[in-house]
Amino acid sequence: MDKRTFFAFFFSITLLYLYSMWKIDLMENDATQYATICQQMAEDNSWLSIHWREVEYLDKPPLLFWTSAMLFKVFGSSHFVYRLPSFLVLLLGVYSVFQLGRKLYDPIVARLAVLIFYSSLAVFLMVHDVRTDTMLTGFVIFSLWQLYLFLGKPRAIHFFGAFTGIGLAMLTKGPLGLIMPIIAFVPYFLIKRQWKDIFRWEWLAGLVWIAVLLVPMIISLYGQHGASGLKFYFWTQSFGRFTGENQWMDDTKGLFFIHTFLWAFLPWSVLGFKALIGNIIHSVKGPVRNDFFLLSSVVLIFVAMSFSQYKLPHYIYVVFPMLSLLIAKDLMEMEKKSLLKPWLIVQAFIGGIVLLLSFIIVLFVFPGFFIWGWAVLVAMAVYLTATYLSNSNLLYKTVVVSLFSILALNFVMATHFYPKLLNYQASSQLAFQMKEFGYIPGQVCYLDSHRPAFDFYYGHRVPDYKTIMAFDSALAQQPYLYTIAFDHKADSICCPKYQIDTLLHRKGFKVSQLTLPFLNYRTRPRVLKDYFLLKVKLNH
Repeated sequence: MDKRTFFAFFFSITLLYLYSMWKIDLMENDATQYATICQQMAEDNSWLSIHWREVEYLDKPPLLFWTSAMLFKVFGSSHFVYRLPSFLVLLLGVYSVFQLGRKLYDPIVARLAVLIFYSSLAVFLMVHDVRTDTMLTGFVIFSLWQLYLFLGKPRAIHFFGAFTGIGLAMLTKGPLGLIMPIIAFVPYFLIKRQWKDIFRWEWLAGLVWIAVLLVPMIISLYGQHGASGLKFYFWTQSFGRFTGENQWMDDTKGLFFIHTFLWAFLPWSVLGFKALIGNIIHSVKGPVRNDFFLLSSVVLIFVAMSFSQYKLPHYIYVVFPMLSLLIAKDLMEMEKKSLLKPWLIVQAFIGGIVLLLSFIIVLFVFPGFFIWGWAVLVAMAVYLTATYLSNSNLLYKTVVVSLFSILALNFVMATHFYPKLLNYQASSQLAFQMKEFGYIPGQVCYLDSHRPAFDFYYGHRVPDYKTIMAFDSALAQQPYLYTIAFDHKADSICCPKYQIDTLLHRKGFKVSQLTLPFLNYRTRPRVLKDYFLLKVKLNH
């Protein structure tokens, strides 16, 4: 992969991601909930007291909230500003992938690993649907890079870089930020019998530095929740998923992350399995290589996550930078041994499926793709086909066919699919309409139907009256209320004591939980629900 081709793809992907950050609204529930927490933190200056509406919030560490809230203070709240800190940390992760690949292998493998990781479907999803995993992924690979440098040549800058990365990862997602480096390097030390590396005094100093970084969060946790807050952070939230102490459980099976990986790491997932199997076989039969810590981190976290009693697809994204390095190395080795031809066919087949999915979206899911969009998509399809049929070397063809297919899909998703999809997120759409009409914030409420997207885009914490009695009490103190309600909630106030005017009505759907009837534009109307803005006052 020459520099010119690398930078062309890198900047194309970056521009697409920046566009998606600007264009795509936040989706309920996690991203909009986190964004409203940031919004509330910035408004109240409550940096060490984290709340979501009236409830003290404990579920996630505070770094995402702190960074986005700080930018809200400077630039105002918007979905682009909310996403910006996480994207910058992601770029730090991309840079770390390059530098680690350059140190372990060579610059060509490093550039290839960057494009594999940066172009994957999971990264596109992380960029616009920002949760804590985006920052976690960036900080983890940064800390692994710095630790590898420190082990090779102990220098203070790498020591502080490594343990600062670990501390920030822990401020993002808890103990997993410390577990990842341990499961990466300790097995390598054990197999190589490098006992002195296990018992280095610097590790204790590093833990002290991590503790210093965690002090503000510890003060916040103890001040809000006491000792139970510290126990939740250091034990229940992470390890409680295996012991059953954590309340979050689901019915996912042990193979959940296998099929998750197949779609989340498109178009590189098959090459990922191939690289993993090959590295495992080599580690069993041959000498342990200096990149064994990459394999160890991927396999052990994959196995551990599979035993968790609660699983979500984005939990596994953290291993993708390390796996990208293994794939890039594997591709280069196959090229040297002239073994790439069958894998070019595999990647061309996967690329064809990904490209076909792009056309299905614009033809059958949300028909009506714009003219220049069609031009770009067709041009990508033509170039992909021409590259596959060209006389270029097999590595170039394998990589470019894969990259163009996923770029086509992500282009369609950013410019067409998600903008169209989020028209059906009725809560945010009602907020946009209400801001246009200039409704008074103090008179807007929910009727037991709170939606964080409405709060974020309306820019105010709207009260949620859980009972008719509470609603009546609020209504008695002012001439009328503007009320957001679902169809069944609206039915609960359809009685003679109220005078109701329907001001806005939208059809909506829970866009984070897509179904086939919704994705089929012919059957979509059957599964949509009604959302209303009602003007309600008491009859006297």
